[in-house]
Amino acid sequence: MSSRINVNMEAVNLHTTNIGNAAGGLSSFSHSLNEDNWSTITANSKGQESFAEFINVMRVFGEALNSSADQIGSIAEGFAAIDQSAQSSFMA
Repeated sequence: MSSRINVNMEAVNLHTTNIGNAAGGLSSFSHSLNEDNWSTITANSKGQESFAEFINVMRVFGEALNSSADQIGSIAEGFAAIDQSAQSSFMA
C-alpha cells in the first residue's frame, strides 16, 4: 500500500482550467432574440420565452460547472497538503 496520495497538480490544474474555460463560455452564453414585434402569433411569444429560459439555464449550468472546477482544485490542493504533511511526519 502506498504511503502517498500522489496528487498530480499539473494534471488537476490543466483539467480544472479546461473545465473553467468551458464553464465561462456557458455562463456568458447569450443570443439576441430577433423579436417579431409585428406578429400577433402567440407561438412567437412562447418561443421567445422558451429561448430566454434556455439561455438562463445555460448560464446557471456554466456557473455550477465553474464552481465545481474550483472545488476540484481545492480538494486536490488539500490532498497534496495532507500528503506533504504525512511525508514530513514519516521522514522525521
